[in-house]
Amino acid sequence: MEEGTDLGIATALYGVAAKEGIQRIIIGQSFRTEGIAPLSWNYLDGKYLKAVHQRFGSVPLRPWSPNDPGFNLGLKEMFYYTFVRRIKTVTLLYHVDYVRSEVDELLARELEWQNPGAHYFDDLYQSVIYYLNRTKFNIDRRLFNYSALIRSGR
Repeated sequence: MEEGTDLGIATALYGVAAKEGIQRIIIGQSFRTEGIAPLSWNYLDGKYLKAVHQRFGSVPLRPWSPNDPGFNLGLKEMFYYTFVRRIKTVTLLYHVDYVRSEVDELLARELEWQNPGAHYFDDLYQSVIYYLNRTKFNIDRRLFNYSALIRSGR
């Protein structure tokens, strides 16, 4: 359920970058805090979404075009954006010793930010996704966070 949203965001970023001639997409992902998922657990791939849509969907997906990829972000589309359009993703947090608890303290102190609670549980949708993954598919995404903390020595 969540993969469709992630894929939609990624395709929108590539589509706007292609349309506006932007060469870099800045991504806020951090393997230090979010961990790394086994490939069998997570797909950011249009092929996966199309398979799910073919089985369960009823509304047709938009066809791919460079400036409006719809939900089409498979191997050939990634090749186009990466090698033809030369769009690169920049993962700033991969290059910084990012400590989430320190960032939370800084945001609270400087901007009066209030922490909503556990990571990704600030909305009901994420809670439902985590629960369904754990109970129905035996995928416990908390393991990503725990393994990330262990790898970073925290």
